[in-house]
Amino acid sequence: MKVTIEVRIGDRFYPAVWTKPEIQLKQGYAVVDGLERYTEGVTYYLRYRRAGERKREKASKDAYDTLTLRDTVLAKLVAEDNGLTVVDEAKADPNRRTLQGAVAAYIQEVTLHRARHTATGYAATLNQFIASTRRRFLDEIGRDEVLNFMTYLRGITPKYSDRTVYNKTENVVTFLKAQGVPSPLRKNDWPTYETKKATIFSNSEIVRLRQAAAAEDKVSQSPYVKDEQDILEVYLGTGFRKGEIENLRWADVDTNNRLIRVRKTTDTHGDWQTKDKEQRVIPIHPQLLALLITRRTEHPDDVFVFQNQDGGGNLHSERIIKRIADRAGVSLKGKRPQHDFRKTWSTRLNRNGVDVVTIKELLGHSSLETTMDYLRAVDPDDEELRDKVAAAVAIPD
Repeated sequence: MKVTIEVRIGDRFYPAVWTKPEIQLKQGYAVVDGLERYTEGVTYYLRYRRAGERKREKASKDAYDTLTLRDTVLAKLVAEDNGLTVVDEAKADPNRRTLQGAVAAYIQEVTLHRARHTATGYAATLNQFIASTRRRFLDEIGRDEVLNFMTYLRGITPKYSDRTVYNKTENVVTFLKAQGVPSPLRKNDWPTYETKKATIFSNSEIVRLRQAAAAEDKVSQSPYVKDEQDILEVYLGTGFRKGEIENLRWADVDTNNRLIRVRKTTDTHGDWQTKDKEQRVIPIHPQLLALLITRRTEHPDDVFVFQNQDGGGNLHSERIIKRIADRAGVSLKGKRPQHDFRKTWSTRLNRNGVDVVTIKELLGHSSLETTMDYLRAVDPDDEELRDKVAAAVAIPD
């Protein structure tokens, strides 16, 4: 079973462009006459075969939402191929709750209290869980069903990473707990994975990143010539997540009090929600303050601090950071370089006397344990750490 994603341009449909095959779409791009072509405001469609006939279903204008819908549709098709049918709640046993009904109610609740991408992620995972089992009712779900779900995930192509299998299993267990079902898994049942720790940038690496960004800005022909340099400095100076930088409005920058507010935003430019609806205030240092004041002077009519030419937020900050790092010869760990910057920022705060509880609030973590994970990992390649160790064990002449 395969569900293909296409892009509609005019009256024709073209293959979508993948940043990572079958995992990440390149927003707005299609393969036209053998070449990648960008078109503003395209709509994605899903194509698949059913009973020998080709079906085409309208998905979304957003690449992320399209991928989530693709996973949901694929899960339902697989369920049908395995003899499962959608349970009609009206015909179900009134004394027993159906699995599908419980999932639908849970997703509705998650949508109200969590960020959009979190809710859509839960929806895709729980639809996969439904597809993995023949059980119709919630009271039939136990350890075997969750173990079968893990096996089902490992059989999906392209292959999920061990960490993704763990995360999806955790989502299912969280859902079951919310329904009053105790965790069905034993300690040794959980999938194992290798934790990829974010790293701390050394002083010399930060210098190289800044030099690479400044050099590119000098030759850029864009009207937003300082985007690379400014985006880098905001990453270095705030500990922000990718979405927080890309959705940052000038209305949230308080230059008089030297702070930035991270909060839910609803305006004519769209709705944006912080991760887990955490809102916070970040103090900014004088150099970053001066940069923001200059940038505001250069772009007085912009709504977003980093605004694209269509009036929306610049959604390519990670791509920009990766480009800077490549030119600087600085290694980024993992798929999300934001964590390297958040770890660097929080570690420097800690080394300068900021307590862990305050750092937790500044990072927007819901758990102190998550903050401790950022701070406790020792990186033997940390230049500053090596210098401190050398000074501590040095034998006087």
